[in-house]
Amino acid sequence: MRGVATAAALVLPLAGTALVGAPAQAANDPKPLAGAADWVAGQLSSGGLMVGPYGNDVGLSIDAFDALGVAGGHAPQRTAIANAVASGTNATDYYSYTDSSTNTTTYYANSLAKLLVFAQANGYTNGTYGGQNILTRMNDLTDNTTGVVADSSGDNYASTIGQAYAARGLTNAGSSEASAAVNALLNQECTAGYFSLSLSAAGCTASSTADTDATSIAVIQLSQLAATPAITAKLNTAKTWLASQQKSDGSFGGGTSTAASNANSTGLAGYALGLLGDTAAAQKAAVYVRSLQVHQPAACTDALSNAQGTVGYDAATLSTGRYNGLGNATVLDKFRRATTQGMLVLGNAPTGTGPVSTTDGFARPKAATTISVSGVAPGDSVCVTGPGTAKLGTAGASGTADVSVTAPKSGTASYTIVDSQGRSAAASVQVLQNAKFKTYVSHKRIKRGARQYLAVKGFATGEPVRIKVYGTTINRVANAQGKVSLSFKAGKRVRKVTVKVFGRFGGVRKGAITFKVVR
Repeated sequence: MRGVATAAALVLPLAGTALVGAPAQAANDPKPLAGAADWVAGQLSSGGLMVGPYGNDVGLSIDAFDALGVAGGHAPQRTAIANAVASGTNATDYYSYTDSSTNTTTYYANSLAKLLVFAQANGYTNGTYGGQNILTRMNDLTDNTTGVVADSSGDNYASTIGQAYAARGLTNAGSSEASAAVNALLNQECTAGYFSLSLSAAGCTASSTADTDATSIAVIQLSQLAATPAITAKLNTAKTWLASQQKSDGSFGGGTSTAASNANSTGLAGYALGLLGDTAAAQKAAVYVRSLQVHQPAACTDALSNAQGTVGYDAATLSTGRYNGLGNATVLDKFRRATTQGMLVLGNAPTGTGPVSTTDGFARPKAATTISVSGVAPGDSVCVTGPGTAKLGTAGASGTADVSVTAPKSGTASYTIVDSQGRSAAASVQVLQNAKFKTYVSHKRIKRGARQYLAVKGFATGEPVRIKVYGTTINRVANAQGKVSLSFKAGKRVRKVTVKVFGRFGGVRKGAITFKVVR
């Protein structure tokens, strides 16, 4: 998603308002969304706004209002944002700029349209808001004939995103410009189902480039309008196209400048698809975003341990944040933007049953070994602690996390596994040294077809064993005494037969014995 708040922010229904086609979340895990909401709520300044690298950030503050509304609760923070945006010159500074040298004021359609919908969510209908009549201003920026919005002067930065907000805001207000604005938005959708970021009075053209973010925001805003055959048809086509853009890990990329997978685009697209009833796609998107969320258990500390609930833009951003923290204002701003948009889809995050270790329990001295943990909520973190180790792992879509640890020089190492919700499991790893197993047969010379008995000892309890005889491999597991046994018939051919035995690490843990088949 773009870093410019005026192009990225969206306004969703108030908390408690039924969303069109919103999926039921009863079977999902509420903790990721709640954690993100708590972190976002804690980012507001005492004045009620998000303060970024360049001062008060009204666009990001509206994003925060929006995200907290999706999560539910946090009424004091949402009220603080609403009051702060409407006070002083915060609103007018957001959607207008006055050139002091010419005394010319430019009004920006994207920002004004978003602000209009935000104000309406807080009770505005008409009249003065933040010093000016924003409905009148929005009508002025909407072409009477085409319904397309544009900035009042200078370079025109209005986009399909601004058109989507305008269509909703003008419709909410019952404006005479509403019908044309909605039609102009519908005309931006291309036959394949996508919307371009670039806005054209001609609608979709040969030069219109697919933009996942613009499509998602158009879908979200259109889904809040009264259904008409035209709107329904456009939403269905957009739903199909959006779903086709989802990657195998559940993620989405944005427009041309943000094409790689990221939390912002995934949160928007997943949320939009959830509104349209595609809960499977929404859940996959939620797993991806959760995998970028900070929710590690206390034992696995890093520079983000005090930022539980926040979401990184992508894996690289999250990794850097774990090392450097959020002390840099620009880095913090990026995490705030990723969280406020990424968290929109987290209400679809699935649950897990709790961590269960599935490691085979054996390792070579000082070698890397994998502790595989199942039963984890997909996308959730697990912390594995043991001798000199505190390692963080993330579960994939199957709910399994593979965490690599270094085994000790000898003996058995015990590990504790904890997920972000405090559920725990245990694992142990026994170090296996080089070994030559003592191998016995009941008959060193045996008649053809007679039954032969093999016994091998020296294994660790539970160690997997492979026995190779007559070109066949037989698998066994060592008993509590570290022994395995096998009976088989001698072949019909007179010859020497070698039985080979291999332990867990067959190259250095093995044994062999030879017997002779006679007449």
